Amino acid sequence: ADLNPELTGDLLTETSERIVKKHIREFLNNITQHVRTMPDNAQDPAVMICYRECLSNLEKFNGIGEQKAVQFINNIERIGKMIDANNNILCCMCTAKLDGEAKPWYENNMALTQWKNLKSAFLERFTTADASSRIFEQLKECKQKPDEIVTSYYDAIIKLCHEYDTNMSEKMMI
Repeated sequence: ADLNPELTGDLLTETSERIVKKHIREFLNNITQHVRTMPDNAQDPAVMICYRECLSNLEKFNGIGEQKAVQFINNIERIGKMIDANNNILCCMCTAKLDGEAKPWYENNMALTQWKNLKSAFLERFTTADASSRIFEQLKECKQKPDEIVTSYYDAIIKLCHEYDTNMSEKMMI
């Protein structure tokens, strides 16, 4: 005896399956179109794994105590370079990693949607004059140790220069 498909649920299943397959095709089509607009290295699974790992391991910035704002921003930009992140992505990466005092600060400054503006305001707010003075003193007192190779000394100077002023020109550093 043939049973009515409506009574067995087969009709519902077949209809649902067709609808689900249609939605999956549309979804995959949209993803394919989106993926084509992404940078080449963001499509590389190994690069994306590395990017996700680095971002998830990046400590949240809370804005309290000795946590270094400049180092945090440099890490965001370094991780963003892996996937050629645009300004919107850099903003998202940065704000997703804010916690403590830094989180409400951003919530009160959500108009900062451009990376250069967010970065500038962030550094102005979370870099203390005391920390800048300390870095400047380290820079003035920095001398090459007798057993230190030139490249290590050079790298240390460049790092201090970037910590003191992220926009310092190469000419000024040397």
